[in-house]
Amino acid sequence: MAGGGMYLAGKDWGLDVLIGIWGFLKINREGKMMMASLATGFYGLFWRIELIRQVNKGVWQVKWNFGR
Repeated sequence: MAGGGMYLAGKDWGLDVLIGIWGFLKINREGKMMMASLATGFYGLFWRIELIRQVNKGVWQVKWNFGR
């Protein structure tokens, strides 16, 4: 998920999501050992998107409450 933050800063964050889905499906075929860590990272991607949405609205407390 390297470089995900760059996508989130612009209009193309959806591309990062698609790459994440493709990577998940690919690794799912290769080995289930990787699924747990990748699923965690994929969830983190969506959580960062939600965090940025909240921060853009001025609700910076969300970052402090869940970022610890």
